Amino acid sequence: MSKWTKIWSKSKGRYYYYDQSTNTSVWEEPSDFQEENTKTSNDEGQRAIKRARIETAYNNNNNNNVSGTSAPPRREEARHEYVAPISGNAADIPSSSSALLAKYPRIIPMLPISKLSMWERTDIQVNSHLQSVYTSGTILDKNNAPHKFKDCTNPIQGRHLYNLVKENKFSRTLEVGLAMGASAVWMCQGLKDNNFDNEVAAHYAIDPNQTTQYDNIGRLLVQRAGLGQYLNVLETTSYRALPKLLEDVLAGKIPRFHLIYIDGWHTFDYTLVDFFYADLLLEVNGVIVLDDIKHTPVKKCLSYINTNYPHYDTVPRTPCYDPTNPSISSSQATFIKTAEDRRTWNAHEAF
Repeated sequence: MSKWTKIWSKSKGRYYYYDQSTNTSVWEEPSDFQEENTKTSNDEGQRAIKRARIETAYNNNNNNNVSGTSAPPRREEARHEYVAPISGNAADIPSSSSALLAKYPRIIPMLPISKLSMWERTDIQVNSHLQSVYTSGTILDKNNAPHKFKDCTNPIQGRHLYNLVKENKFSRTLEVGLAMGASAVWMCQGLKDNNFDNEVAAHYAIDPNQTTQYDNIGRLLVQRAGLGQYLNVLETTSYRALPKLLEDVLAGKIPRFHLIYIDGWHTFDYTLVDFFYADLLLEVNGVIVLDDIKHTPVKKCLSYINTNYPHYDTVPRTPCYDPTNPSISSSQATFIKTAEDRRTWNAHEAF
């Protein structure tokens, strides 16, 4: 004996009837159909009827009436008839790619070995003013009052950032977290040494506390280092600044970036939001550097990125990252974007 189930077809905007025992489906109500076998409850049925009216009206208005002669879907097809919208950033790609990087970036895996402390090493320095600040451990504010040089990217990390810019001819850089300005000097020096002027190259630094907490010391350091023409400071939180930059990219006001350095608020959620927007703002073959990966929430975020962002390669060795070598302080992770985000709408890997 047939036992029909009444099922709503979203794609056709009408009901069909399915018999599991014979794997048969029909559009017209079978003579032996009994209403109690319907899949939906009374409340669900009312909602389905409402959807049917709306979708039927939409179809009629667009001259897209359903033909009663088309074959109804099989039960297995009905389970998967929903078609998800475009996921990831695929919808924005045509308007956002404006400064494409043609090749996989070159990464220098290590710096020359030295017995000196990294703070004393002159062989890896690229800017004389920043070198003097590192050596003294003191930075002067606008009134020439001395302050301890802290909250700064160290010389090993900084030289890695410089090498990325210089070796790959990057012209568009961005960082979350300006603080006292050391990382900005390294990247801006790379822009200068690539012989880019400020019509071609730019460095954006996001720091909501540059004036209130740091008294503009970071901005001042970049200027005193002779690199102020490249610096654009956004004094707001990253969760506000990054979406605004993305809108500017999509509107064609600025190109996407080549290198993005994330060194902001270190909770898991803030770090992931920064990486999420960095991915959208970055060109294919661009680089993201994630700082302070020893911090527990950042380390957890790193695990998520490694398992759930398949369009990124984690660089196995840099001057500040080599999990296989205890002599290297693995304080930063470096990622290369190999493609646009093509994950399915419900993609997830345990991490």
